[in-house]
Amino acid sequence: MKLGARAKEQIARTIGNFFTTNEILNVFTDANIPANRELYAKWHITLDAFSKASGVDAIFGIIEEFCHPLNFKQNPLRRDDFITALNAVLAYDDLEIQSTERTAKVCSAGGGDIPKDAGTPKKTTPENTTPSPEEVEEAFDNFGLYDDTEIPTEDDMKDTEDIRKITENKEVVRQLRDFHQMLIDVVEIFCQNLKKPTKELNDSYLFLMRKIHDIVYKLDLQHRFHVINVYRPFKDLYSAEIEWNGAGDGLDIRLNPRLSWDAVRPSLYKAHSDIVRICAIAEEDSDMSDDQKRLEEIAGLVAEARTKKNAKIEKQRRGFPIEIINPIQITKEVHTRTSTPLVQRNTDDLKVEISAGDLESFNDGSIRYKGKSIGMRNQLKDLCRLFMGKPNRLVTIDDIKEELIHSDKRKMTSNTTISKYVSELHNSLKVHFRKDVIFNQKEEGWFFRP
Repeated sequence: MKLGARAKEQIARTIGNFFTTNEILNVFTDANIPANRELYAKWHITLDAFSKASGVDAIFGIIEEFCHPLNFKQNPLRRDDFITALNAVLAYDDLEIQSTERTAKVCSAGGGDIPKDAGTPKKTTPENTTPSPEEVEEAFDNFGLYDDTEIPTEDDMKDTEDIRKITENKEVVRQLRDFHQMLIDVVEIFCQNLKKPTKELNDSYLFLMRKIHDIVYKLDLQHRFHVINVYRPFKDLYSAEIEWNGAGDGLDIRLNPRLSWDAVRPSLYKAHSDIVRICAIAEEDSDMSDDQKRLEEIAGLVAEARTKKNAKIEKQRRGFPIEIINPIQITKEVHTRTSTPLVQRNTDDLKVEISAGDLESFNDGSIRYKGKSIGMRNQLKDLCRLFMGKPNRLVTIDDIKEELIHSDKRKMTSNTTISKYVSELHNSLKVHFRKDVIFNQKEEGWFFRP
């Protein structure tokens, strides 16, 4: 049996219209056939993978795999539509898919091997009938599939171009995250004592703002999901108070809240969230640059300020044994090249309740990666602990609902909501692990592999 080039392309387009990119990639991965996600269009990814198959029989095997009933559990009738669309194309090469409720096989039209199943094969194309080109086009139109060009929209083009920029500038994107994290630290320290900004702290603030703006300008991201809106709370530290609070006379009235860490923190965190999302796209692995060395100098400044603050706390807590956990060490070996807050605890009270690799959950409610506390909402902490308690084991939606959601709210909580929580947790952990650690098991649940 042979399969022409035009038929391969139309089959690829049909697959692209019925399946998501991830579903397509999974089928080819299971068949040990390389598939290139960067080709963007689903039909193009499929057609390119066809060219890497070992022969026409391998392509037929892939087609049969796409026809598997388990791919259409949510809508079994859609499987019939899919096979019908495929048969309209295969007929030009005197081929057809003979299917039952459980199997599907590419055969010669009107003959060939019948799938071994108790049921009677369903022939979606009449025997000995070759449809005309008009009939083929009509068949595609009926299912909303006929798209001879698949021209991406302007929005699609922006998204693709942004992803290219991000992946080609991995080091720059990683620097952007580090610079912005350090900016948050500097602003927080400044807000602790607004009346006494130092020259060193002000110079650090100006340096960081300049580097962040330069990187954002260089990346020039255009898609609405990738655009980074940099937040600059004030021109510099010396003018910060009068910018926010005014001069104090009747001619200078400010309606915004008075300058404080609570006032500027939400906008800074919002910008950082956008940056972290971009970082998740890029791979983060490179040697230190001159800018990283400068970051370490600033990290030392932050560490010194925090050390002074914690010294005061220690005096107030006399009589309690204190242990400094994860002290800041600015060395070339620090993987993240960013400052890590000093964490204090009562050694007699703080205990590890759950451990999964370098990820630990403590009895004070905190979750830490290599000793560094991970900031996340309480719901995500509970979800994280559930996964930590079941490493390398399947965690289903039912497991999550039973463990974390009150019985009277389980029916109202959709599977989509659960999936969003898992996705949010995955993105949060990925920033620290620097790799994927939660993996989806199609239509079943997730695996946590720390």
